[in-house]
Amino acid sequence: LSHPLGKLISKNALPAIASMLFIALYQAVDGIMVGRKLGPEALASVNILYPVVALFAALALMLAVGGNARIAVLLGAGETQKARATLGLVVILGVGTGITGSAVIHFGLPFILQFLGTSGSLGILAGEYLKTLYPFFTLMILQLILEQSTRNDGKPYMATIVMAGSALLNIALDYLFLYILNYGISGAALATGIAQSSGAVVFLIYFLKKTARRQNGLRFASPLFKLALVKAIAINGSSEMLGSLAVGLTTFLFNRSILMYAGANELAAFAVVQYLLMFGLTVFMGLSNGIQPILSYNHGAGQVKRVQGTLIRSLSVAILVGLLIFFIMRSYAESMAAF
Repeated sequence: LSHPLGKLISKNALPAIASMLFIALYQAVDGIMVGRKLGPEALASVNILYPVVALFAALALMLAVGGNARIAVLLGAGETQKARATLGLVVILGVGTGITGSAVIHFGLPFILQFLGTSGSLGILAGEYLKTLYPFFTLMILQLILEQSTRNDGKPYMATIVMAGSALLNIALDYLFLYILNYGISGAALATGIAQSSGAVVFLIYFLKKTARRQNGLRFASPLFKLALVKAIAINGSSEMLGSLAVGLTTFLFNRSILMYAGANELAAFAVVQYLLMFGLTVFMGLSNGIQPILSYNHGAGQVKRVQGTLIRSLSVAILVGLLIFFIMRSYAESMAAF
């Protein structure tokens, strides 16, 4: 609420950007290993499932962004107990979303694969990947929620270290399951599920220990079940949800069109493009995650000028970074795709 904005943005945004880049790194390495070990059809099968993942990611983002924005506003206004109760509610909603998503995949897998337009070996690969991944949905959602809650608790570096550790574990498990144990496409899904769940477990232990010791700051409290609060969380997180749904929908339409008019190899090429774009997008996602506590705290405390100052500085950085990424990808597209 009082530190110089430039230093405060750097302190919070740089670890968040690093955290998101680690996520992009493990997803890209995951794609490289799948493509090189199992071939283009396996890589295409992972990409064709993205719309399903995007749907549940959209709901998770709505809870993570909307809930944590509300939590930080309450902390900035000095209403710490309400912030703790809101965290309890968001976690309960996240668990419910994860269980529901897993149940939908379990009972509706054949219909989902048919709807996505898969058939033959591509459908088999996609089905194996999704069957292996869906049991981890709940913990994957909790990782997304609690990572931002840890930043709201004033621990941006801890959040980044945990996310970096999850990414490196994912890469190591990819190599183990794909190249040593030869688990096939299920190995890639298993590596992702275990790695992201491990991050969620670390965050859960952090907040549970704080709760048990009744420490200051953000911790779990009895959930505050109020319809108005749930509505506020949903509205606050709706932009992130719709953004994720839009990417999932356009990816679905591209996938169907490419499969219809070209084939699995061309779909694998499109998947490569998606991995490259992810590196650019994660920079902006990290920036927005990093400044969220600053914006929300100061909004809750009524510090309008600091909110405006943070927004102007962040938008300026985003424009410059966006231009830089554009010129890099424009100049080195072929070599980046070949890698």
